[in-house]
Amino acid sequence: MIKSPVRGHTSWEWRPSTAPGSHEVRSLCPGKPLDPLAEVRHRVRGAEVRSAEGEQWMARLYEIWQRAEVSRRLDVLSGFIAMCVAGDDGGRSRLAQLVADADAALSALPPDLVVASEHLDELVRWADTEWADHPYRPVEARPDEADRQTRDYAKDLRHAALPVGVRDEMGGIELSLEVRFLALCRQPGLDCRTRQDIFYVAGRAAMALDLGHLEAAEREIRRMEQVGSVEQRQNRCGTQSLQSSRFHGQRE
Repeated sequence: MIKSPVRGHTSWEWRPSTAPGSHEVRSLCPGKPLDPLAEVRHRVRGAEVRSAEGEQWMARLYEIWQRAEVSRRLDVLSGFIAMCVAGDDGGRSRLAQLVADADAALSALPPDLVVASEHLDELVRWADTEWADHPYRPVEARPDEADRQTRDYAKDLRHAALPVGVRDEMGGIELSLEVRFLALCRQPGLDCRTRQDIFYVAGRAAMALDLGHLEAAEREIRRMEQVGSVEQRQNRCGTQSLQSSRFHGQRE
């Protein structure tokens, strides 16, 4: 292994020695001290930097998900209240102030999710007090639907906040999850239990992706494919048939 001279670094190379299992280190820059472990330390530092960057983006993506949740609920509820206070100047002014304060908290660097949530809670209390029995009062969506809506908000926020490389990597994993999930669900003869398992593991992969755990998302995609594979289903059916035959044999 040969490294070219770089300012501030010692160049060196490994040479095979005549003694079995040993190496001779030759300097490419005579007069400078040798450090045979320099390459090892360099790779370790690189791995540490990549790990720290991954943790940084994971934290940022979790923050984006929280912002998206608050933004989604804020848009839904403020739209309903705006309809209800259409003829009330005081109500419109109060609503505009609450929404502006919440938006300002969400747009701050870093976002102040506590303050934004407090303004959202005030809107909720206002709606519960004034229009609890209103036929068009928004209700919280079911968990799967709420996550789909939040994911749409998060995509827009990610596009503005993340570098192109991270966005492309996430987009590739997301596309892989969608394509493979649909392919598994379209398999002929898919039993109810296997379909439920595929949906469950796909949900785990999607949530891992939402929170920035890209390696975990890829791992769950592989697990999903294993769960839905023909071999796995055949093994399951064979085990169930064997258990059933044993049960009936014992009864007889």
